Amino acid sequence: MKNKAINIKVMIQQNLKYKSVRSIGLAILLMIIAFLIFFSSMMSFGLSNGLDSTEKRLGADILVVPKDSESDLSGFLLKGKPSTYYLERSLVEKITNTSGVEKVTTQIDVGTLDAACCTSSIQLIGLDTATDFVVTPWISEVYDITKLKDDEIIIGNSISGQSGSTLKFFDQNFKVVAKLTRTGMGYDTTTFMNQATARKMAKLRAEKLDETSTIDYHQVVSTILIEVQADTTPFIVAKRLSLNLSDENISVVKSENIIENTSQNLGNILKFIRLLTGLIVGFSLLIIVILIMIMINERRKEFAIYRMLGMSKKHLLKIVIGELSVLSIFGIIAGITSGSLIFYLFNQLIQQKIETPFLIPTTAQLNQSIMLTISSILLIMIVSSIYSLIRINRLEVSTLIREES
Repeated sequence: MKNKAINIKVMIQQNLKYKSVRSIGLAILLMIIAFLIFFSSMMSFGLSNGLDSTEKRLGADILVVPKDSESDLSGFLLKGKPSTYYLERSLVEKITNTSGVEKVTTQIDVGTLDAACCTSSIQLIGLDTATDFVVTPWISEVYDITKLKDDEIIIGNSISGQSGSTLKFFDQNFKVVAKLTRTGMGYDTTTFMNQATARKMAKLRAEKLDETSTIDYHQVVSTILIEVQADTTPFIVAKRLSLNLSDENISVVKSENIIENTSQNLGNILKFIRLLTGLIVGFSLLIIVILIMIMINERRKEFAIYRMLGMSKKHLLKIVIGELSVLSIFGIIAGITSGSLIFYLFNQLIQQKIETPFLIPTTAQLNQSIMLTISSILLIMIVSSIYSLIRINRLEVSTLIREES
């Protein structure tokens, strides 16, 4: 046989076809590897984006809430868990007069009991449209909150409904005037309204629960949000507030503490994901090299016949690498496709389960995940090919013939 007469492509096709069990098994393994690498990479980006979004949208330097409500505050901001609690409105003046305080605004938080728009209760937030500096900067991208009427609401991205549609809370109908872009945090399951409407919702909620509270809902707020002056720090102002309001039943929370705790938890998750990805690539490489070793040993007689017919070791290597390349391409395409489908179809469920800010990766990050997956599979293929080259170079026809005789 002359080398020039050898049709490598045909031989690769025939080998893959007639050794279908081996080919399918290796292709499925490569697909699983590609899926895991791609999916874990997308998860890493999503978690990082969620933390970045939280940092940008917290807005306030300090938050004042009722004592022992810090977990409720974090639960809403980071996990979207609705909560209801109240402070005396008179605290606003005391806080405003505290040295180092630049701006103050308030929010009224009311957790719904049920809603037709959602599968669970959501958070209603009443904004002080005249003083808000926390959510206005990014809500203003879609709507001017100073124009928000009593029967109008702005909804988070995860709430069913669009601008112009109607939603009902506590048997009251509201017109949706805008829908926010996704934030990856609790705001995605939040409905914003003016404070007059929020106070009405708070009263209706109490009536629905048959609460006999004597709260005057016109004289309460839920959260007091503070921006400190440029010549001081949140730590100093928070300390002053704690001293000045020591006789009040409140907690003073620095937003940087929320971010720090979230960042620490997220860092641990990301370390685990990256470690898992590294282990996947390492073990996968080991498994595939072992499979190739077994495959080459099983094909010793086949290779001996090829060599007797005049095929060079270079052609043998091309056949092995060609087969690996075809299977790798299939694995990459199938792994990335299945990973994308599962990630984009179930990302909201994933966010609910991990209870951590999570934001869909950008197109650039998607491309990075794809390139990482391709690079990892190519690395596995290159190492496997080098191993194949070493094994094939050691094959001697005479030895093979004696072994088979």
